[in-house]
Amino acid sequence: MNTNILAMETVALDDSERALVIIDQTKLPNCAKYLHLKTQGEIWTAIRELQVRGAPAIGDAAAIGIYLAALEIDTDD
Repeated sequence: MNTNILAMETVALDDSERALVIIDQTKLPNCAKYLHLKTQGEIWTAIRELQVRGAPAIGDAAAIGIYLAALEIDTDD
């Protein structure tokens, strides 16, 4: 059994940066490139281009995209 497996989060929210942080799945296994996505358009593109893969990760990315979009709503309107 290999005990030297590196555990990584594939989807995370960086609240300080207001960004979704994902591992670009299209670059694996050669490298672990992290993308910092700040708009719903960037998140949609990442899902469409398979940079984020797997039902749970796609669901997480979509939910965080909605959250980030909600932060931009001007409540004075």
